[in-house]
Amino acid sequence: AVDQLSQRMDAQDVKVKELGEAVEEQADAQTVAALEVDGLKERQRRLLDRVEELANRACRKNLRIIGLPEGVEGADATAFVADLLMQLMGTEAFPRPPELEGA
Repeated sequence: AVDQLSQRMDAQDVKVKELGEAVEEQADAQTVAALEVDGLKERQRRLLDRVEELANRACRKNLRIIGLPEGVEGADATAFVADLLMQLMGTEAFPRPPELEGA
């Protein structure tokens, strides 16, 4: 009976040791995952900052013309704006109609 008890205790000791090692492995894996998450969060923050910077830069390149009556541009707003710029700024600034992406 004592031998059986001793064997059971030895088996329990082995299991406890195995469980302790498994816990340590999981803790190490969790630490690695947390570091990866922190790195990804930092990368996401940098990318979001870059997207915001690019969006702001794109907005600065927009041209807004205020004060024209509604519908004055007719069917082709792009051609109207090109002609308007040439008339207002002259042929020195625009020897040929400016290339516009959209109006």
